[in-house]
Amino acid sequence: MKNWLHLALWVLCIQNAEAQIRKEDKPKLIVGIVVDQMRYDLLMRFQGNFGKAGFQRLLQNGFRAENMKYNYAPTVTGPGHASIYTGTTPAIHGIVGNNWLENGRRKVYCVMDTTAKNVGSEDKRAGALSPRNLYTTTVSDQIKLATNKEAKVIGIALKDRGAILPAGHMADAAYWYDKESGKWITSSYYMDSLPPWVKNVNYSQSITKYMQNGWHLLYSKDKYLAKNDDNVPWEENPFSAENTVLPYTFKAEKYNSDIRFTPFGNSITTDMAISAIKTEKLGRGSTTDFLAISYSSTDYIGHAFGPYSLEIEDCYYRLDQDMERLLKTLDEQTAGQYWVFLTADHGVQDVPDFSIKNNVPGGRLSEDKLAKKVNSILEAKFGGSKPVIGIENEQIYLQNPAMADSAATFLNGLSSEEFEGIAGFYAMEHLASASITKSIREMYIDGYQRNRSGQIAIMLRPNWMTHPGKGTSHSSPYSHDIHVPFLFSGIGVKPSSSSSPYKITDIASTISFLMGILHPNGSTGTPIKELEYLNQKRR
Repeated sequence: MKNWLHLALWVLCIQNAEAQIRKEDKPKLIVGIVVDQMRYDLLMRFQGNFGKAGFQRLLQNGFRAENMKYNYAPTVTGPGHASIYTGTTPAIHGIVGNNWLENGRRKVYCVMDTTAKNVGSEDKRAGALSPRNLYTTTVSDQIKLATNKEAKVIGIALKDRGAILPAGHMADAAYWYDKESGKWITSSYYMDSLPPWVKNVNYSQSITKYMQNGWHLLYSKDKYLAKNDDNVPWEENPFSAENTVLPYTFKAEKYNSDIRFTPFGNSITTDMAISAIKTEKLGRGSTTDFLAISYSSTDYIGHAFGPYSLEIEDCYYRLDQDMERLLKTLDEQTAGQYWVFLTADHGVQDVPDFSIKNNVPGGRLSEDKLAKKVNSILEAKFGGSKPVIGIENEQIYLQNPAMADSAATFLNGLSSEEFEGIAGFYAMEHLASASITKSIREMYIDGYQRNRSGQIAIMLRPNWMTHPGKGTSHSSPYSHDIHVPFLFSGIGVKPSSSSSPYKITDIASTISFLMGILHPNGSTGTPIKELEYLNQKRR
């Protein structure tokens, strides 16, 4: 009898130990980080000047997917954030651009919601926003459903769409930055008034502290890869000053707006995220919470100065320090019981002028001028008045959608000199039979949604863009816009890397699979195989 009792106690101890292991392996908090416009090579190129406790910690201590790519076009912010968190493409989740023409007529902003009201700002337009235009659930929604809504889900970003779309339909809150007031705000979709801790952040947040001394290089200039390339004519100065050479000084009356175009926009985002972790006690409850953070200033700076600029390089070194602060807070507040993943909503093209100087083809088009030109050509050929409604997301919206095939065929028959920089025009409804590279064709198909997309896709050549003037942009199906990092780190994650081809839609599927929950309801992604052991270990 005594031996049986010992055996029973031993079995119970083993079972309890296994249960404890499983409990410890399951994170108390998942943090999704999207760095807006972080092309994969930027992370690799700058890592020599990163400290040990920020980006390097994620690179060295976790999993790294070296061949993570977007699988649709256009590659812009709204669709990027939606695709990361829904595990599917615009064809299914419906966010086909930052803006589109609904049914070819009404212009819609991706998170516009006329039924929602501003909370926290005097500018009514700044808060009439919600995720209602998103057709599918997000992984954050699925965590809410799996925990009987006990999990806390919060989204934070300077850009409203960078906070709203990742947080999903069921979020407790999404907070974004109002450039007029310099405050963090939300909408009535989530709450009737800002919680005390957000009001306190707005009250105590000293934008002046970050901006009053200007923007100087973090390190001595000789440490920078771009140390000899600061005074160039193709940069666009967002501060209304004549020069585009660091350091920059700022006018006090423009601090609130200008901070977005400085590394300090990322710093106040980190401050806000840390306040949310501490005050909302994220990762300290009985379920797994979710915090979605998007760093927007990398995109603002990248558009203005380009990926080889001194400004974007310094921005990443400063973001590395913000990342260190964030990870240290997560360690302290959750006792290390968290997962963090980092990726980007799109990449970025080289500045065309920079490319041309280095004997690489590239160029610029104006969507407005192109729309007028195409309209004139089609009007002369097919008759009618103004057959082109407009161009959005490098797609032509037609008054008569039925003419898309004949219009595209005619445009493709014109000389290449007539449309310099354009590889072709393709009727969106019949992309499956288009005579273009299969992978590119599939990307256009996966980016198309009948009621929101245009009728003709404009396929530009690599490193051509519909961005007149200076600076750079993104939206294409080419490597400079689709190749982004994916880092995954935290409890139970082994240091490793993979060169296997993965799609951006695989991220939400991976998180869902590892958590043992239903994938987002439109998900088309596949879990990353190298991380499957995290699920198997808990079974």
